[in-house]
This record gives sequence, structure tokens and C-alpha cells, in this order.
Amino acid sequence: MRKAMRVAVVLGALACLGACQAFDSDTGRRDAEPGTPDVPQADLPIPSDTPAPDGPIADVPLASTALLGGGTSYGECVGQCVRNVTIVGSVVHFRITGNDAMLYADQPGTLTEAGSARADGTAAALVGVQLQAVYGCPGCADGGVSRVDLRREGVASSHSYGTGSAPDVLVPADAMIQDLMTALKGCTATVDVTPDPDCHAFFD
Repeated sequence: MRKAMRVAVVLGALACLGACQAFDSDTGRRDAEPGTPDVPQADLPIPSDTPAPDGPIADVPLASTALLGGGTSYGECVGQCVRNVTIVGSVVHFRITGNDAMLYADQPGTLTEAGSARADGTAAALVGVQLQAVYGCPGCADGGVSRVDLRREGVASSHSYGTGSAPDVLVPADAMIQDLMTALKGCTATVDVTPDPDCHAFFD
């Protein structure tokens, strides 16, 4: 009889290992009873509405203040009318498209140490400066529209102006965007950027 009782106690204890855990109705998890070792929980899936880092490289940490890119476009134009630079960390892409979104060129490159410092310094100098979204009449009289994209203290913004007519406060940012476009278009290494080894010079 005593032997049978001991067997029943052992079997009951084994069954409780799998089932005798407290259930937390708020989290939907079973938590270990007090006095038992903690068991690591599997990571919960990221909700589908969690925003992903902007840009093509998802594991690049986002700086709170950065030059994000810029470009030039022409509305009354057919063919290679839109030229954009995007900067994510030290990764740069120069893309040439049409107004119909047709892709003509995608030239990747990497900012040098000097280029990263220039981009960071350009953005940092604009923190706290009041900028307009649009300057003048960009695109008027068949002129081009240029812009720079910034993130300042976590807030992204875009600022447009006539091509070749950047407001004084945006001249350094505009100059860097233009320099990057020129270098990557021709696959030319500069003090600011190193083109990808597979880069092919693009000719209009």
C-alpha cells in the first residue's frame, strides 16, 4: 500500500511540472511558480505596424540629426529627368529615373570618413534653424527643382528651391548633394565618397 502511495505521489509531481504553472491573463504567458528556476520566454513577434528604419539598410542605427539626401528634378522633361541621392549611415545611392519612375541608373557608393564628417557637420549646423519647406518658385519658367532632405533632432523634413538657387542657409547641404551626384554619376572617387567597385559611369 505504502509503495503504491509513493508511486502516486511521484506521478503527480511529474505531471505538475508541465501543468502547475501560474497563468498570467494579461500577458498570455505561463509564469513559473515561486521557487522554481526562470525559463527564458521566446521573443514576441514584432507587430506589423512597427515602423522599419528608413532606407535600404535595416540594421543601420538612425542618427537623430543627419543629411538624408536630396536631388534635382525637371517637370517639363522626357527621359532622365529625376536625380536623387539617398544617404543611410555611410551608404549612398544615386538614382536617375524618369518622371514615369523608369530607372536609368542606380549608382551605389560609400561615404569616406571625411564625407561622413561633412554630412554630419552640415546637418548639425542646421539644428535650431528655421527652414522653409519651399523657397521662391522652384520649377517656374521651366527651371529645375532641387531639394535637400534632413533629419534634425529626430524630425525629418524636405526643403525645395530652384536649381542653382539654393538659399544661403542651405548652400552647404546643396553643395554636398551636388558633389555626390557628380562623383557617383561618373564613378569617380573623391574625398567624400568611394563608388562601388561595380559602378558603371553614366552618360546622358
